[in-house]
Formats: sequence, C-alpha cells, structure tokens
Amino acid sequence: MKKAICWECGKTIGISVENPPRQYCPDCKQKMMQRVQQETAVWLRVSCRHLVDEALEQLEDAGAEVYGYREAYDEVLKQVLAGPVRFSDVTSVKTALVLAHSGIEFKMLNRCVFRRADFMLPKQKIVLLIERKKTETTWLPLDHMLPCVSKDLDKEWVAVRIDGRELDEHQDDFEYRLEQLRKRVVEKIEAERRPGPV
Repeated sequence: MKKAICWECGKTIGISVENPPRQYCPDCKQKMMQRVQQETAVWLRVSCRHLVDEALEQLEDAGAEVYGYREAYDEVLKQVLAGPVRFSDVTSVKTALVLAHSGIEFKMLNRCVFRRADFMLPKQKIVLLIERKKTETTWLPLDHMLPCVSKDLDKEWVAVRIDGRELDEHQDDFEYRLEQLRKRVVEKIEAERRPGPV
C-alpha cells in the first residue's frame, strides 16, 4: 500500500493509487465536506439576493417607482431563497417582481423540466414564456410549449411568448397587457379553427 499525506492535517495515510489527487484523512474529509456545505449555502444566499437586487435595479433604470415594489421584492426574495434553481436569470426574477407587484398570482416553472415555459398564471389561464433575446410577441400552441403538462390543462389555457423588454415598457399596466395578449391569442386560435370557404 502506498502512502500519502492528508492535505489538511499532514498525517500519513494509506492509498491504493499512484499520483492521487489531494487526499484527506477520515476526520479532515468529514470537516471539509461540512465546510463545503456551509460555504455553498452562504454563496447561494448571497448570489440569490444579488439576483433579486439586480432585477430591481433594472426595473428602477426603466423608471419603476421602486418603493412601490417593497412587498413584491420581499415576496420574490423569499421564493428565490427557497428554490434558487428555478430563478436562473435576472429576466425571470424581474418578471416575478412585475407579476407580484401587479398582484398577479403566478407559479414559477422550472425551464429544465418544462423546456420552454417560465410561468403559469392560474387566474388568467396563461402559460407565459419570457424571451431573453429580441423577439416579437407571439402565441404558441400549448402542447408545443408544455408537452408534458398541456394534457392536464383545460382548453381555456393559452400560451404566450413575449419579449422581456415588455416588462420595462408595461411594468405599471402588466396585468392589462396580459389581458390584451390573451384576447389576441384566443382570437387567433378561434380564427384558425374556423372552417374556410368551401
């Protein structure tokens, strides 16, 4: 059996491989794992708070009255800290801030699981995708955006894809803007379902 030195305490330990990576004695390995967990938790809290602050700063730069966002900020920060993986970028956090500020009930969706959708808005029956790059506001068939979930939603649900810049342009009337978009989507769907001239 070959010998190595514990990276932390310097004790000699037995190993079975040539040129091993850093080695730890059992006590130091346990301490190191605990330290990594604690440091990771601190890092996640700091980075999540930074994400929410950055999103609020972008809204402020776009002209938002940030003191009116205090409750929304607290609510979204709580959600981000509870599940940071869901809020992967500033655009999703900014959307959550605008939705919360507008009093719109929402459920954040995990983009890894649901591929294309960001939010479900139960009251409005909208599945919402916020594009991170310049795009025209459009609608998509629900089964295209959420193939694994659309079968569980009734036919009144619609899917809407909007440019993230609409958050800045419509932050004070976002609920009204969503109602307009929903109406347009429903009209487009109905027009496509109507039989054409024979």
